[in-house]
Amino acid sequence: MAVPVKKEGRSMGILVAKGEAWVDLKEDNGFQHRYLVPWTGGAPSKGGRFDAQMLDLIAATVVGNRVEVKWKFDGHLRLVDIAVIVPVEKEGVFVGSLIEIGDHWVDFQNPDDRIPWRFYLRWVGGYPENGGGYDGHSREELIAQKQEPLFRFHWTYDTRPRFEGLLRLEDYQEPLFYQGKKEEPAPVGEPQVPSTPGINPFDTQPAPKVNPFDMKGAPVGNPFDQSDPPAQINPFDISNAPQGNPFEQAAPVVSPPPSGNPFEQAAPASIVNPFDLEPMPKDKPEKPAANGDNPFDLIGK
Repeated sequence: MAVPVKKEGRSMGILVAKGEAWVDLKEDNGFQHRYLVPWTGGAPSKGGRFDAQMLDLIAATVVGNRVEVKWKFDGHLRLVDIAVIVPVEKEGVFVGSLIEIGDHWVDFQNPDDRIPWRFYLRWVGGYPENGGGYDGHSREELIAQKQEPLFRFHWTYDTRPRFEGLLRLEDYQEPLFYQGKKEEPAPVGEPQVPSTPGINPFDTQPAPKVNPFDMKGAPVGNPFDQSDPPAQINPFDISNAPQGNPFEQAAPVVSPPPSGNPFEQAAPASIVNPFDLEPMPKDKPEKPAANGDNPFDLIGK
């Protein structure tokens, strides 16, 4: 008997079988171990018994699920706790490789995370006394294609994972982004508009084939280009303005430029002493003033 190195731990795998006081776990490494319910209270004659709470937990756990087991070792592997790993969704598409085929179940694992899952075949045909049983056709189909590297199939989950049937590659499609809502009765006096699952409701109304702005006889093209544009004429050119620079239109006054220095063209004024223009007084002496005489002395007092 192999003795575990640790005295306690956790293990994950598929619950492949159970009894009243034990469970068999096929772990992810492929090995299968049996875990017993802890014993409490000494000898049976002194009230010793299996842990009642753990017995109830085993009874409620369905075989075929992935579970996580908490255990301890006291000479036997003892079951401390067990929890079922429930898928997030209730149905979906599984892509993976086939591990093993049983009488009424198949084991697959995803090639990325390599975590094994057990899927039970569908039950068909009603009660067993009426000929009901697990779907043998799906099992035979899997056996015939067991060499395939990957399988795609539809699965569901109620109390355990169920194998619903293979999907061909050409039939496989990703799940819709959302499912259509359930139809509700329209108010009285209004028509019932059915909802279409998987279709964007905004795409159900027929889009107009033409621009509504083009339906009223509007001219084609940019509306700002429709009116007759004003003549490309400078408004300053509309009046009878002379052509060219207006400052050059008046007839210039042409005066011949003087030749030579203009300041030398005017007739030079005679240089006359203003005091010589006044007449001499009558009572001035007959003798003219000689040069050097004071002219103010010549005026009579």
